[in-house]
Amino acid sequence: MFNLSLETALSSLRAQQLALDITSHNIANSNTPGYTRQRVNFAPNTPFPVPSLFAPMQPGQVGTGVVVASIERVRDTFMDIEYRKEVMNLGYWETRSDALDKIQLIINEPSDTGLNQLMDKFWNAWQELSKNPENLATRAVVQQTAQALAETFNHLRGQLDSLQNDLDFAVQTNVEEINSIARQIRDINDQIYKTNIVKFNANDLMDQRDELLNKLAKIIDFTLIDNNDGTVSIDIGGKKLVDGLNVNSFKVVKNANGFFDVQWSDGTPVNLTAQKGELSSNIVARDVDVQKMKDYMDSLANTLITEVNNLHHQGFVLGSTSPTPDGPDFFTGTDAKTIALSSAVSNNLNNIAAGATNSSGDGGIALQIAQLKDKLTMVLPGSTTPTATFNDFYRTIVSRLGVDAQEADRMYQNEQLLTKNLNNKRMESGGVSIDEEMTNMILYQNAYNAAARIVTAIDEMMDIVINRMGVVGR
Repeated sequence: MFNLSLETALSSLRAQQLALDITSHNIANSNTPGYTRQRVNFAPNTPFPVPSLFAPMQPGQVGTGVVVASIERVRDTFMDIEYRKEVMNLGYWETRSDALDKIQLIINEPSDTGLNQLMDKFWNAWQELSKNPENLATRAVVQQTAQALAETFNHLRGQLDSLQNDLDFAVQTNVEEINSIARQIRDINDQIYKTNIVKFNANDLMDQRDELLNKLAKIIDFTLIDNNDGTVSIDIGGKKLVDGLNVNSFKVVKNANGFFDVQWSDGTPVNLTAQKGELSSNIVARDVDVQKMKDYMDSLANTLITEVNNLHHQGFVLGSTSPTPDGPDFFTGTDAKTIALSSAVSNNLNNIAAGATNSSGDGGIALQIAQLKDKLTMVLPGSTTPTATFNDFYRTIVSRLGVDAQEADRMYQNEQLLTKNLNNKRMESGGVSIDEEMTNMILYQNAYNAAARIVTAIDEMMDIVINRMGVVGR
């Protein structure tokens, strides 16, 4: 019976020692991102009846100590699912909000140097010229304000082009990140699979995989599938990016517009979920938000070029003796990117055709161009007929941009708060509490000490039996 007691005490010493090891591991990783605290589950060792001549008289089986049944992660799977859903939303709105903020910075309205102020100065310059059509200083003001207006169009369009290219590069970067994370998850799947074969719990590897899944969730929407062998599969739009020990990949291909389209490695398009993840957001910002603003700016510049040139062609240059209008192009180009002051006007102030006749002091055309400010020439988004002036159109698109940016920022703030709360709830169950670990350490330490006392007691009992009972054998 001494041997049985010693084995029972020894099992306790081993179990408590292992529990202390796990406690130490938890404390060591208390600040490790993605770490989930682990817990030791004890179970009584298999009992057995003591063989004896008086076996029928034994009250029951005798216990043989304790074993560590399992070492498990304390993790709420449901909270993980909810957290990743919101992380997908967070990734979308964070990226969208950032892109819209950059568009607002480019437009820079309202300001004293914005396009709206420059258009006002342009119309006012023509108004002044209609009063003094022969004044070279007034003509110079028209020339300079027109030059500044064209350059501002060019600058804004160039900035939008640059932002669009940056977003396109971000799409490529997202794809590279997705492929890298997918390969890492496949590798961890392989390690977990091998670990499970020998019936070990790959808790730390599962933490690493969960952390990678959280990173992936911020980039793209996916469905996670837990396989029976401990591996996971990742389904994106009905196709597997990771399938247990196998991995697929994305690639980017230039489309007709010169931007990257996202495809599977076999060339089939990837079905992205709307408003989920950074990748979807970068594509929307590139193809919708920025492109829409570029189209608006092009439409504004094109109409300005057309309307001003149409009137300018009907005018007479300063000092003209021609019986018919001889006004040259005032602007050249077709959109915000190419609009420029014509070389004829740029090189000679006299070529500004301010007069409706070749009579001295006639500023009729200059007045008509100035009156374009109040003419309904622009077609508002969603309309089919011109219902807005140049300035109204511009203010409308800037206002809509502001509304979109505010909505994106509000959604981003909401998602940020929501994911933070969900993460806190996850940490309440899965995070390491130093207070709890210290309490566990005391419990395991006392249990270890108690088991050691049992060993000491049995040693003393055996000493009595061996060394102090009788004198035979001495």
